[in-house]
Amino acid sequence: MKKDPQVQAQRVSIRLGVVGLTLCVAACELIAEERLNTKFDERVESTPDLPQDQRSLPGNGDQYCAPVSASNGLIWLAEQGYPNLMRTNQIDLAKELGSPSFMNTSVNNGTGVKDVGLGLGKYVTVCGYEIQDLAYQSWRSKNKRSIRKIPGHANPVSITRGLRKDSIVLLNIGWYKQSGNDYERLSGHWVTLAGAGKEDAPILFVHDPSGRSPEGQHERVSCKRIRTGKLVGSDEYLPLSAKGAWQLGGELKLKTNTGADTAILDGAIMLRIK
Repeated sequence: MKKDPQVQAQRVSIRLGVVGLTLCVAACELIAEERLNTKFDERVESTPDLPQDQRSLPGNGDQYCAPVSASNGLIWLAEQGYPNLMRTNQIDLAKELGSPSFMNTSVNNGTGVKDVGLGLGKYVTVCGYEIQDLAYQSWRSKNKRSIRKIPGHANPVSITRGLRKDSIVLLNIGWYKQSGNDYERLSGHWVTLAGAGKEDAPILFVHDPSGRSPEGQHERVSCKRIRTGKLVGSDEYLPLSAKGAWQLGGELKLKTNTGADTAILDGAIMLRIK
């Protein structure tokens, strides 16, 4: 049967239209991704990266990872239109955050999760700003006063949504020793989330205040979801299933002197100011 030239032309036109629409959608996605990456790149570059080993901090800052990480975020917020958050220089800010008035950081044991969240929120209100949201996502299941609890393992996908112009995110990283499908928690650490991206899995860009990470280095941290196993250790909430937790790698500097050979995202505190 002879093909109708008009019908053939219509089919070609439709196919070209579909191809054009597909290319347009792809281009829009690339532009959106480029804008997102540009936004995150700017944030990564402009977020401070103060080392915690400061002589002027109690205990030379050895246990001050939480106050220092929080100070990184607060200084960044101060430059986004919240100037009262920067009442002094950054080292003095970290010292103030770690004081009994706020996070109550111990020179021996560091800063508890509850104290990090409550101290951060209190500091913001003392500076004269209202809190729109203060949330904590973690397997530590108890609700904390004035902190909205998001149950379950911390999820890097949802956490990165907190990277707004009026918000900061602090990550609580757990140092673990893996034995088969068991992950033994040995200790923890706080870092500042400075940016994020995505390839086959989420990518986090963190500013680590420890001496293991040089000042100004944006650590590109890979995330891999754990499918099976168990988290064990001395924490009151352990043991529990490791399924759904996220194992961290890439450029993250492990605290190997504790015996740790891997890291897991234990939790995240997300602060948003009005």
